[in-house]
Amino acid sequence: AAGATWTLRVDFDGDDSREVHLHREACRSAFLTLLQDTDRFGGSRTVTLDPAWRSFFEPLMRILYIPEAVDFFVEQLLVSHARTIGQALAVSHCAIYLDLDAPFFAAFYAAVRSRRRRWSAFIDDDRF
Repeated sequence: AAGATWTLRVDFDGDDSREVHLHREACRSAFLTLLQDTDRFGGSRTVTLDPAWRSFFEPLMRILYIPEAVDFFVEQLLVSHARTIGQALAVSHCAIYLDLDAPFFAAFYAAVRSRRRRWSAFIDDDRF
């Protein structure tokens, strides 16, 4: 948290909450930028996310601050957290919510496209 200029509280539907220390200057998300000053107006710096997003929330946050490593983080997300098309859609939904930018989605969809054939084998499977 050294050098952090503000703190975001992330709640996963009351199940688990985390404090994320952020740096105002490095943030590339319009959504998070808007949250930075909400406490000035009596607002809250707390967001509630789907508990299913808990495991990949932090890697997505890293992409906001280290955009040069987007390809690495996308590969990490797909290997560790999105082993099915349904899980990949959940990662995408969380990324949309956090307002990740075009380079993330370009890398993410290219990586998903490369796994399309393997994932299509599970269409009739419960994991889809």
